[in-house]
Amino acid sequence: MLLLQAREVRCAETTLHAIRVGKHDDHSRIVLDLEGGRPAHIGSSSETEFLIRFPTVKTSVQPESLTARLPKDIARISFDATDDGFQIRIALRSKTAQEKHF
Repeated sequence: MLLLQAREVRCAETTLHAIRVGKHDDHSRIVLDLEGGRPAHIGSSSETEFLIRFPTVKTSVQPESLTARLPKDIARISFDATDDGFQIRIALRSKTAQEKHF
């Protein structure tokens, strides 16, 4: 199971300060340290991919720096600019992974 937690404080624009990852006995955890608005969309785009979309995000986080620390059930984390904003893409290694966000 994949748990996703977005910690946020209300203000005009969203800033991503850090992404923390952890492997626990029965799940992996990804925590986004956010300041500002909530994501516009959180959900699966396929059986092995999870997307978090924002209208705008300001960040100095480099997702490539997370690769060595990712639990084995998470293939990669990447950032994409889109026509309507910014998204964080989480690729899972298995179709059996489940997400839970709060």
